[in-house]
Amino acid sequence: MLTEQQVSHFNTYGFVILRQWLNLDELKTINAEVELRLSGTKRYTSPDDEPAYMSWPNLGPETPFLAGLPEDPRIYGTAEQLYGEDAVGLSCNAGSFVNVTHWHPDADDFQLNGFKFAIYLQPLRADDGALRFIPGSHRRPFHDEVHQNIGEAVGDVCAVPAYSCETEPGDVVVFDFH
Repeated sequence: MLTEQQVSHFNTYGFVILRQWLNLDELKTINAEVELRLSGTKRYTSPDDEPAYMSWPNLGPETPFLAGLPEDPRIYGTAEQLYGEDAVGLSCNAGSFVNVTHWHPDADDFQLNGFKFAIYLQPLRADDGALRFIPGSHRRPFHDEVHQNIGEAVGDVCAVPAYSCETEPGDVVVFDFH
């Protein structure tokens, strides 16, 4: 469960980092399941054309640990803490990124509320792929102002003042999808 300070941080800034939330055995299992699905996904790509981004669902029988994460008390307990008892888990996806992604919210529809749990399997720093947030941009009107004014910086993530979520394996980043 989140502390009052973590809930306040999430509500204010739109994210919170849960340090060492997953143990070594869980990380080994996640790594094995991700590798299995990644190799299956890569099977459909050309070796000469490495995609910048690949994504796949993890709700099948070949990834039982990942498929069970939405029902893990740590996940749904956090969801209930942040959004109430009627929170519903929708998916469990994995992705592989190559290079830099542009600035974007994962959802623009403010009639929907939600968040994501990001699990990184390698250490990440500001200069090598750490997830970045513009604190407070999950709330209107700041969200709309950022979206309108990000302009040329869309392709240059370093040109935008932001917080880099530096993580170690076992850390989980929980963030509002706006």
